[in-house]
Amino acid sequence: MRLFGKIAIWAFVVAAGGASCVSAQAVNLPVGESSFENPVLEEGIQGWPFVAVPSGGPGVDAYPNYPWVGEVLDAGLFYNPAPATDPINNATGHLDNMDGRQAAFIGGEVGNHFYQVLNADYEAGNSYTLRFGLAKSLFSAPRSSQASTAHVVAELHYLDDANARHLVTGASFFDDAATGLRNDHFKYVEFNTPELPSLHPAIGQPVVIVFSMGGTLGGHFDIDDVSVTAIPEPATLGLLTLAGLLSMRRRR
Repeated sequence: MRLFGKIAIWAFVVAAGGASCVSAQAVNLPVGESSFENPVLEEGIQGWPFVAVPSGGPGVDAYPNYPWVGEVLDAGLFYNPAPATDPINNATGHLDNMDGRQAAFIGGEVGNHFYQVLNADYEAGNSYTLRFGLAKSLFSAPRSSQASTAHVVAELHYLDDANARHLVTGASFFDDAATGLRNDHFKYVEFNTPELPSLHPAIGQPVVIVFSMGGTLGGHFDIDDVSVTAIPEPATLGLLTLAGLLSMRRRR
């Protein structure tokens, strides 16, 4: 019974230690302007950090060294209006859970995309989670004829030594009943890469976030509060925890 009790206790300690290591060692990678707060815009003025020829607001020349880049026709930043005085129609376009006071928008034109190369590299044994807030625009949402096909494509890429981007994995988010997008509230969506083996071509290369449009053209989506989390492989952490505990036991 004493031996069984010791084994049970060690098994519990190892399991708990492994779980705590998974939680403790998940790392949020640095995302520049993750909620698009700078430069600060005035209400009613849009910013166009991805567009060389701006329309109605500051363009790419006003955003030196901006971390998000792209060759797009219709994508930029907007300021979150004050809460609506008309709660039924939400006439001012207020989003009630925006992170900060600004977010990004992307329109449904061919080739519309923007991306960011992170100051972090893919590591073997990790999986990666991309998470962000997504809404459909109040003022220019995909029309009913487009809703079944219009979608935002979110992807994680890696950047090779020739500065070319290559897909690791991604997901599409539609303006449909299943996704349940709203125009007054961001819905947080996410996807995960598989665990990356040591021979995967992304290992040791920079992590890249890419947002683009797919499906029928037209309408706009809003994006906010972008994060990428690196998650170590649980099995590896569990083995490391067990090895550490057994080492401590031997020293006693």
